[in-house]
This record gives sequence, structure tokens and C-alpha cells, in this order.
Amino acid sequence: MATSTDSQCAACGTPATTRCTGCTEGLDPKGDLCPTYYCAKACQVAHWDHHKRQCKLANARKQLYRGGELLQTIFYKYRGQFFDLKIDKIHKPEDTDTIFATETRKQKGEFLFPFPVSLVKDERDKKALLAWSACEYGVVYLFNLVQHVVRGMSVF
Repeated sequence: MATSTDSQCAACGTPATTRCTGCTEGLDPKGDLCPTYYCAKACQVAHWDHHKRQCKLANARKQLYRGGELLQTIFYKYRGQFFDLKIDKIHKPEDTDTIFATETRKQKGEFLFPFPVSLVKDERDKKALLAWSACEYGVVYLFNLVQHVVRGMSVF
């Protein structure tokens, strides 16, 4: 068990400062940390049959979130290196995350272009532009990697 802030024991309800090490970094359905606290090892052992499923689900969510973050990072790197849009200008309406890009017509034989760094103002806009015309193809671009990352994540 890992030591942390005061909370209530999941088994008996008394104040507890230790938590299950199996799900210390586990996530709830919203993606927030959801540790389960115990006052003593005896309470943790007694509560295991009730807690086991929740613990496994929290860890599965953690793996899925980490896998998603890894795949998203790889997608942005991939799109940055293999950028297939010839962007002329970018328009972003005030108070939105939406980016509209104007493409220049590609010439015969033109496939890849440098990412237009000078047209984006920050990392958020860069990511929006990288995904602008390819977000639905992210899994296609990285299909084999996605299969590898999510393989074995089911807890059922």
C-alpha cells in the first residue's frame, strides 16, 4: 500500500492514509485519478473481492489513456513530417478552436510540403492544423501501431 492524503477506508469507513497500490494511478471514467484507501492491510484483504473488478477497470482505463496519448503524439509527429497540404493562409474565428485553411492547388507530382510554421500562432493551432484534414485518417495512418498499443487491454 502507498501512503497518501487522509481519506476513508473503503472497507470499514475509518480514516485511512494508505491506498491500494494496484490502482494508485488508476483512472475513473472521466480520466481522473481514483485511488482506493484502506486503514490497514487486513481491511484491504477483506475488501479485495469487492474491489478487484474496480481496480482492474481503473488500470485498464489508465492504460487506454496512456495509449491514446502516445498515439496522439505519434500522429502529430507523423503529420508534421508527412504534411500533404499546400497551405496558403489560415483563418481562425475569435473565441473558437476551429481553423480554416486555404490550400493552394498542388502541381502534378507534388505530394509533401513543409509544415507552415509561420502561419500558426501556438501549439494548439499547430495541432488543429495537423488534424484539420486528416483526423479521421489517424487510425488508418497508424493502424498497425494502434493494434499493438491496444492489444490485450480488455479486462473481461
